[in-house]
Amino acid sequence: MGEAAASLEAAAAISLESGEEKREIWIKHYSSSHRILLVGEGDFSFSACIARAFGSAKNMIATSYDNLGEMPVALDHD
Repeated sequence: MGEAAASLEAAAAISLESGEEKREIWIKHYSSSHRILLVGEGDFSFSACIARAFGSAKNMIATSYDNLGEMPVALDHD
């Protein structure tokens, strides 16, 4: 995980919606209830960090300028 991604602070808030409990997670300016478009992601580390923090990427679309042949090789950062 990158330095910027590691420095993100997550805060969870509980809200009630239609009688059901919905967990909303905030990371700086991003909420798990937002629809997020990330354009020009280099190695997708930022989008991966947000998806991990939210527990899902169903509200996100991330794009890269690189074509498939130029994509960075996936590295195991664990």
